[in-house]
Amino acid sequence: MTIFSMSTKLKLNWKAKGLNAGMYDTELYYLYQFSLLGNRGRFVIINENGILVPKLLSKDQSVKIELNSNSSNLEIISFTIKDTYGYKYLFNTTENIESILITASLSQNGESSISASRAQAVYNNISSWLLYKIRTSNSYSTVQESFTTSITTTDNITTTNTTPDFLSNPYNLNKLKLNCIISHFATNTQTKKPLKITFKDSTSIYFESSINHHETGGAVLQDLIIKNNLNQDIKRFILTYSETDKLWLDKIDEKNTGKMLNFN
Repeated sequence: MTIFSMSTKLKLNWKAKGLNAGMYDTELYYLYQFSLLGNRGRFVIINENGILVPKLLSKDQSVKIELNSNSSNLEIISFTIKDTYGYKYLFNTTENIESILITASLSQNGESSISASRAQAVYNNISSWLLYKIRTSNSYSTVQESFTTSITTTDNITTTNTTPDFLSNPYNLNKLKLNCIISHFATNTQTKKPLKITFKDSTSIYFESSINHHETGGAVLQDLIIKNNLNQDIKRFILTYSETDKLWLDKIDEKNTGKMLNFN
């Protein structure tokens, strides 16, 4: 096992405000990462006198980032990344995570400290921004995406028990250790699944999903359909799954052709 020194670890941090300031992205800002047709990079967003300003973390990055935000509360509405060829990539769709933390105790006589609402702390944050549209330098739209919303839920419940040695005396009930401590952490993730991608010649790709993922209740991709400019099917690919503790993709069939990819 390799053990890294603190000086080595610090070299892996991105210096968000430059060498002289000595501040890192992990200490100050949310870190944004993107990968667009060969352009990759990282940036942070800094509040400069009430104005949000994007700052690229690599000097060799030649893209330009434009923010659209609410001037009153500085909420980010969308942002656009422009590359050296003039293509503009618009991000205005978000995926969101709601985290619920509950910590409660249960006494020996069955009294619980769990609140009626069950939620003692709720945190909401944006987990990712999704590409909505690509435009050329003359603002001509080349690709546009639409999305459908899927909610997935995960629960983590931990119960720590204590074992009492005597319960026969009612006086002892309030003197004993707690019966158990309950820690419950749940997340509700609002993901955005692709519904349709439309190209400049009006051809499109459709994604048909069902909301029946056996682990999370989220979406499962069923069919992928390529359509012409008259909205007629050109090709349809059908996905088949099996379930154990996980969801496994078994095969992909191309409809009416006999062609199949088998992953078993």
